[in-house]
Formats: sequence, structure tokens, C-alpha cells
Amino acid sequence: MDWRDFSMADPVSAEDSLENYPHATREKGDETFRRGVVQSIRCIDPHRSFAGSVGGPQPCEVALRINDDGSWSPDCTCNNGPLCEHAYALTRHLLTRHRLIEGNSPKKSAKARKTRKPAPAPTPQASAAPALTPAAPAQSPTPSKPAPTPPSPLELRLSERGHGITPEHRAFLSQISDLFRRFAKRPSIPRSELERVGLARPSSSTGAFDAVQLWRSLPKDEIEFWLYLAQFATDKGSGIPAFLAPITDLQPLRNRLALERRNSEVEHWRSVLASWGATPDDDPAAHGAADLRIRFADGEALLEWRRASTDEFEPMKAHQFERFAQAHVSRGSLDPEALLIWHAFQQGLAANGYKKPALNPSEPTARRALGFLLRQPGVASRVANRDGEILARPSHPLRWRLTPPEEVHGDYLLRLVDDSGQPAPNIHATFPGSPT
Repeated sequence: MDWRDFSMADPVSAEDSLENYPHATREKGDETFRRGVVQSIRCIDPHRSFAGSVGGPQPCEVALRINDDGSWSPDCTCNNGPLCEHAYALTRHLLTRHRLIEGNSPKKSAKARKTRKPAPAPTPQASAAPALTPAAPAQSPTPSKPAPTPPSPLELRLSERGHGITPEHRAFLSQISDLFRRFAKRPSIPRSELERVGLARPSSSTGAFDAVQLWRSLPKDEIEFWLYLAQFATDKGSGIPAFLAPITDLQPLRNRLALERRNSEVEHWRSVLASWGATPDDDPAAHGAADLRIRFADGEALLEWRRASTDEFEPMKAHQFERFAQAHVSRGSLDPEALLIWHAFQQGLAANGYKKPALNPSEPTARRALGFLLRQPGVASRVANRDGEILARPSHPLRWRLTPPEEVHGDYLLRLVDDSGQPAPNIHATFPGSPT
């Protein structure tokens, strides 16, 4: 996929479509866009169809595609779609990426094209000498005929077999050639495209971001591309047109795919058996006993671990999370406090599906897990601030102090203070339970 595929076919129409969203939805969409939770942006059809994931308390999948009339249609798996804050945020994200690719604003570019004045005609210069011969009359250009469209490889093969081609047949073959040009170099095809040409059964649940993976390796030509489509249409779709049956022999393709799957499984098990018992350098099991702690930074609780060979903690990476479970948790080599931290993070990550070992206190499940950990006395030495220093624990709980008014009709002042009566420091997060 080329990065230029993310430029939008009609960015002006996309920017105008933002006005279709209700005012409250636009405000939520702007906030969603600013938080940067629109992730995994995918180009389904270059310049015309896009999809992405939006994180948050209720993660969802969102898509945007252009219609034949130039308008843009959003789609979202949330309950508020399609004109929801997620679709609005995706549109803004795509417009921002379009500006980075094209180097200007869609509306400014369109306005410049509309308001650009034609260059003034050159002023005729006085001739140095009078013309000796009259100018030849202007000849009107002879209109050229458009070049005929060459036949597609499928049409040539049908002709070689002696099968006639009707206009309806040629229209279908043209659609297959169009799909080949657009998707032959991609790992999948949108299901809606297969439905459009009649190779997939129509489904009311099909979304703009639903894609069908048809091949392990890219097809080498249009003939092989058609065989992949025909295999899907025969096995899971609505079948293939009868006029293409004489040149559609799927058995060689099925045999080759079966051999590829077998070879892939053989290589997989060879790799598994070769690495049995091996410990990569970044595998937690390669460094003996380990320890865990929590570090609060940038609004998140990060999971950090320490190898037995060092005194320094480091953030745990996503690929180390499962290895750590196999190397230490399943073997019972963690002390009880570290095991509490592990299980709390495992519960929070399983509920929210985060891609990195971190918990966001704004998420309900993560907030409960962190609240439980922070109330455990044995975990106090394993909770650090942004700078890696042990988080300070006040010896006495905060309390409410009610100060009466100085005047008869004045207001009472209710304030949270520490044991010395000083105002409580800034509160970054609260957790349900006692103490909060």
C-alpha cells in the first residue's frame, strides 16, 4: 500500500459533510480527534474507502466511503452511528492526512481554482514590416475517434475456445478487470465490491470495513485473479456466470493452495520444535527471577518489570506480556505482591483490549483493579511516580473541614484537608471504595 492512497478523492465534499453532524456530535468528535484515539487507519479502496478503529470505553470500528454522486457515507459499529463522533473524528483524521499528502487545504485549493483569473492576452506588437501574404484561414481540427478498448485476458481466452461474447458478458468482464486493477496488489477485497459484481450473497450486516482475504500470495495475472474470485463465489458466494465456466478450472488452484497450507504448517512446527526451550534475549525467562511494579505517567498506570540481573525497572513491552506469564506466573516464581499486580493488569487488559501493558484510570475495569492494588499495604513499595520514585503515602487520611462563615449571611466553606489542616494536594485520580 502506498501512502498516497490515503489522499481523498473529493476532500471538499468530505469537509462539507462535517456540517451534517449535530452540533453536540461535532463537539464530541473534535474531542475524540484531539485525544488521538483514532487508530489502525486502513485504506480499503485507494482514495475512495477507508476504515479505522477508535479506542475508549467502548471501542468501535468506523469506516468512510465515497458514493457515485461524490458524497461521503460513514459507517460505525457503535449504537449512535452512522453520524456519530467516531465517524466525525475519522473524517477529520483523513482530511488532516490528505493535507499532509497534498500540501494544502481542500477548500482553499478548490477556492483558488474557482477564483483564479485567466492570464491576460498578450498585447500585439507592431510589425516591423507589413505582411506580404494574407494569413491562411484557420483549419478546424478533425475530431479523433477514441481508441477501442483492448479485450481483457478473460475475453481473449473465451475467444480462443470459440465462445461468443455478448455486450452483457463484456460488461461483466470489464468489472472484473476493474477489480483486478484496484485490488490485485492488496491482501483483501471489500465484501461490498464482491456483492456489487454479484459474486457474494448480499448481506444486510455487511459494513464498509468488512474485507475478504482470498489469497496467501498475490495473483500473478488477471486469469489467476479471476480463479481466486471464482473459488470464493463457488464455495461461499452466489456462484459464477455460466459463460465463464468453460475457462474456470479450479482444481489446479485448490491443489496448489492445499500444498501451500501444508508447507506453512510444516514450517510452523519446525520453528516451534527448533525453538523449544530456547530463551531469546528479551524473554523474561532468560533472566531468572523477576519483579513487577506500577509507574504512573501521562495519565496511565504502566506495568514495569525488573530482571534478576539488574536493579533497574523498565516498561514491559506487549510481546513480553505473554512470555512473562509462561516464564514466571505459571511457574510460581513471583512473590505474592508481584502476583497481585500481574493479575490486576491481566484482568484490566482482558476487559479493555489494550495493546500495551498499561491501565487507564478512566476505564471502569482498570479503575477497580488499580483501586484494589493501591489499598494493599504490601504493594505500597511497588508503586512509583513519573520519575520512578516510590509514591508518597500520607500517614493519616484526608478529612473534610467545614468552616463557618465570617458574616451572618455568608457561606460555609467545605474543604478537603490533611491532618495538619492544610489544603489537600492536587487530586489526579479517585478510585471507588474506602479510602478513595
